[in-house]
Amino acid sequence: IYPFSKDNMLIMNNYFNNIFYTTYNYYNKYNNNNNKYYIINNNIKDLVIYGTNLESNVNKPNFTKDIMNMMNIPNNLLYIIVGILLMDGQINYSSKKNLDNKNIIDINCKFKLKLSMKNKEYLIYVYKLLEHYCISMPKLKKDMMRGKEYLKLEFYTRSLPCFTLLRKHFYKGRMKIVPNDLYDLLNYESLAHMIMCNSSFIKNKGIYLNMTSFTLKEMIFIMNIFIIKFNLNCTLHKLNNNYIIYIKFKSIKLLYNNIKNYITPSMKYKFYYKLKLLK
Repeated sequence: IYPFSKDNMLIMNNYFNNIFYTTYNYYNKYNNNNNKYYIINNNIKDLVIYGTNLESNVNKPNFTKDIMNMMNIPNNLLYIIVGILLMDGQINYSSKKNLDNKNIIDINCKFKLKLSMKNKEYLIYVYKLLEHYCISMPKLKKDMMRGKEYLKLEFYTRSLPCFTLLRKHFYKGRMKIVPNDLYDLLNYESLAHMIMCNSSFIKNKGIYLNMTSFTLKEMIFIMNIFIIKFNLNCTLHKLNNNYIIYIKFKSIKLLYNNIKNYITPSMKYKFYYKLKLLK
């Protein structure tokens, strides 16, 4: 006696066979993708913090859609990217065609940073941190300003959905915005990158953070985070039609003790000079 009819048993067998073969196919599909992009190493068994062991993907083939959707940004890199985004970093669409009719996972954006040659050491430092997401090395670019040609260095990541999510958080249309949860997205490493990316060290004075993409209200919001979260003494100064944040001289020693591990050698000498003056 069958608990199910023969017809039902046949249907159930076909159903479970379909599940098995579908699962098997997905496993093989992922495994093939994985072998294509990642080198398997079964010898290293160290316990590491997620996001600290990401390998370079420079000069590797274009990712499949499955791989692209699996890529994300761990917190240790997110704090860095947020700091740079507040300064000169950008996130751009790979294509703006039919954006309103697309699902967010079908819209790909890329992170880009372009700086003058005097900041090449810092740009290469950031590139090495983010080369897991890059397809090529930094490139020289020519920029025209007031009729004069300047050389700059830039790099950009692959176009990925994880950067699309970040763009939606930090942009409204074409304009950068300050998200309401910025307090939770900044740490001392973020501050270090803000200073290294675009700041001015004033002789016998403090540091100007040259971010001019935001409104007065947004700048006050950012400054309040610096005061409340990082205990920095800072004010707003007007520059032409924009406002910039000024970190006062006496706050630099407190700040440097918390960011010195993230500062590149070419930037450290500027802090050393100011710290000598504070003694």
